[in-house]
Amino acid sequence: MPQGLLGDAARLQQALLNYAANAVKFTHGGTVTLRAAGVEDTHASALLRFEVQDTGIGIAPEVLPRRFRAFEQADNSTTRQYGGTGLGSTFWFAAAQVLVVDEDEVNRVVTLALMATALPHTEAMADGLEALRRAALNPYDLILMDVHMSDLDGLETTRRMCDLPGCAATTSVVLTANVFAEDRRRCLEAGMDDFLTNPVVPEPLFETVMRWLLRARAAVRGCSDLPPETVQ
Repeated sequence: MPQGLLGDAARLQQALLNYAANAVKFTHGGTVTLRAAGVEDTHASALLRFEVQDTGIGIAPEVLPRRFRAFEQADNSTTRQYGGTGLGSTFWFAAAQVLVVDEDEVNRVVTLALMATALPHTEAMADGLEALRRAALNPYDLILMDVHMSDLDGLETTRRMCDLPGCAATTSVVLTANVFAEDRRRCLEAGMDDFLTNPVVPEPLFETVMRWLLRARAAVRGCSDLPPETVQ
């Protein structure tokens, strides 16, 4: 493992506890194993992979034909001991750090809640100055940036962030209700990479975020393990 890492220990612990609790629930005998390993280590950041593996209770043969039907569980009875499938598996997540910067509290809370379902290491803050201070200490992989903020707007925040050590590779995705050509031009000139309408819609949000995160990883790896369409 790389040494001297800075991160969100509380959220890492929460994610691991969620995975481990589910593994323990289904594993009356056998083993539950937790692992952490370094996947990538550069001068500015590291990618870690966390795994929870269990031997599970297995799946009865009569359950297998309906295993992949929607809304199915291995035990559908009203007296079941617990829900879920119960197969022995390895579940894993990687800690990519994402930041949401939005002055509007409702938009900020909604976007953070959506992001946290897929990327538990997502943080949120309400102003550009605080975002700059945090990014200077801990560069992010991707930032979802509101344009219209009172203390320091999203365009100026992005310009200043591009000059911070370790932040040159950070992807900035603008959150805005304005989608006119002139607005897009100003955002690109400020150093932003993509656009999402605010309030966000889940499908475009996840598609955009994962596309840019995969593109960043492909650049580090020389695109050796991703198909061309993944990094367009």
